[in-house]
Amino acid sequence: MPEPMLQTETSKPESPAWDEQELDSLHQNAEKHEKVRAMFNAIARSYDLNNRLHSLWRDQAWRKRCVLEARVQPGDAVLDCACGTGDLTQAFARQSKAQRVVGSDYTPNMLEIARHKRTTRSRHESTTSRQMRRNSRSMTNPSTSSRSRSAYATCRTPRRPCESSTGSSDRADAS
Repeated sequence: MPEPMLQTETSKPESPAWDEQELDSLHQNAEKHEKVRAMFNAIARSYDLNNRLHSLWRDQAWRKRCVLEARVQPGDAVLDCACGTGDLTQAFARQSKAQRVVGSDYTPNMLEIARHKRTTRSRHESTTSRQMRRNSRSMTNPSTSSRSRSAYATCRTPRRPCESSTGSSDRADAS
């Protein structure tokens, strides 16, 4: 299968993405979303390798643990917001009992790589996942089970591995 065709939405390499003043008021910057999108578009091809190297290959174990800790039940749907290149989305499709797994991201190049991975892997295994371009900040609550969640954000949170970003514990859901 040919390599994914990626958009070239990158800023000039000689200019920094953020200047000092913008970094001081990052959350008030009206261009923040477009700058973040451009940055992830620019690094999409090297994103997976950087994840592996910076985590000393632990990122794969973290994804596996996320799938286990999410305790997805048969019939549940999983929404992986900011799915990037789709590794967690595919982990849920392969390892969980989810009826449907959807990865969403607003960075076209990341999604293109995720789609490429999905089609390459789906020749060898049946998956229930798909990717869509969305900005998670503008998404409404999906009309699926209350157990649907973005597991990567849940597992990456610095509080406890099983605690969601809203503060409710997955363990409490299981009881």
